[in-house]
Amino acid sequence: MQTTTQPTAARLDYIDNLRWTIIFLVVAVHSGCTYSGMGSWYHMEPTTLSIAARFFFMLFLTFCQGFFMGFLFFVSALFVPGSYDRKGPAKFLRDRFIRLGIPSLLYMLVVHPLTGQLLLHWWGSDFAHGYLRFITHLRFLSATGPMWFAVALFFFDVAYVCWKQLRPGPASPAPIQPKWRHIWITGAVIAVLAFLIRTVQPIGTNVLNMQLCFFAQYVILFALGIVARRRRWLEQLTDKMAFTALGLGTVGALVAWAAMAAILHTIPNSFHLVAGGWNLPAAIFVLWESFYCVTICTGLLGLYRHFYNRRGPVEAFLSDNAFGVYFIHPPVLIGITLLMTSWAWPPVAKFAFAAAAAILASYAVTSLVLRRTPLLRRVL
Repeated sequence: MQTTTQPTAARLDYIDNLRWTIIFLVVAVHSGCTYSGMGSWYHMEPTTLSIAARFFFMLFLTFCQGFFMGFLFFVSALFVPGSYDRKGPAKFLRDRFIRLGIPSLLYMLVVHPLTGQLLLHWWGSDFAHGYLRFITHLRFLSATGPMWFAVALFFFDVAYVCWKQLRPGPASPAPIQPKWRHIWITGAVIAVLAFLIRTVQPIGTNVLNMQLCFFAQYVILFALGIVARRRRWLEQLTDKMAFTALGLGTVGALVAWAAMAAILHTIPNSFHLVAGGWNLPAAIFVLWESFYCVTICTGLLGLYRHFYNRRGPVEAFLSDNAFGVYFIHPPVLIGITLLMTSWAWPPVAKFAFAAAAAILASYAVTSLVLRRTPLLRRVL
C-alpha cells in the first residue's frame, strides 16, 4: 500500500469524516457517564452495575478518554494554518471568536441554565433569583459544559497568533517525513507532562470546567496538528506506518491495558492512585494512556484516509452539522435519558439506545432549527 499524496490546500475529506466521528464519540461518552456513574455529567442515573457492565463501561470510557478530545484538537489544528494565512491575524481571530467564542457564551448564558432549570429543576420556582445569582456570582464561568473545548481552542488559536508574530517563519516550510521516533517522542513528552500536571490536578478535578489533567495531551496534539499541516505530514504518512500504528493502538493497547490492570491489581488502592500523584500507578497509567493516544490517532488517520476519503451527500450533512450537534447534544441527551428513566432495560442497553437517539435527535434539531435560524446559522 502506498501513500496518497494531496496538495496542501486540498480539502481533506477524511479529516472532516474523522471530526464528526469523534463528535459521535463525545455524545456516546456522555451517555456512558449517565448510566455508569463514572466521570462527570449533568444527569447520572442511579443504577447497580453487574461486573460485566462495569467492565464494559470502564473499558469504553477509558479508551475514549485516552485519545478522543486530544485528537479533536489535532484535527481542528489542521485547518488553522491555512485560515491564518488567508485572513491574517486580526481577521483570523475575529472569525475564530465568532465561530468559537459566541457559541460558547450562548451555551454558558442560555443553554446551560435553561437545561438545568427546565430538565433538572435546579432553582425550582425561583428561576429569576437563581439565574441572577448564577450571573452575579460568576458561576457562568464554569458553565461551559462540552463547550469548554471551544473556549480552549479559541485560546490555543490566540497563542498560535502570538507565536506567529514572534516567529513568523516561512509560509511553506519543507515537508518532513513522519518517523516512528516522532510518535514515541510525542508520547513520551505527553506522558511526562501529564504525570507532572496530575501531581497537582489529578483526574477528576477541574478549573472552570477545564480538566487540566488532560491538557498536556491537548496542547501538544494541537501544536502537532499545526506542524503536521505546515510540514505536510499527512501526505507523507505511509499506509504501512499508519496501519502498524493502528494495530498497536487497538490490539497492542488492549493487551497493554490488560497487563497494566494485572500489575495495578497487586498494588493496594491503585484504582484511586492512578488519578495522579507521585506514585507508581499514576506513572504506569499515564504511560499506557500516552502510548495508546499517539498510536490510535496515527492509525485512524491512515484508516480514514485509505477507506473513507470522500464527501458524498451523507458525509456533507454529517460534517456540516457536526458542530451544532456538539453544541446542542447535552439538553437533547438529558431529555432522552429522563424519558427513559422508567425503562427496565440493562444499563448498557439504555446507554446504546440513548447515545444513538441523541445523535439522531441532535442532528434533527441542528439541521431543522438551529442552522435555519439567521442569528445562529453563521456560528453553528
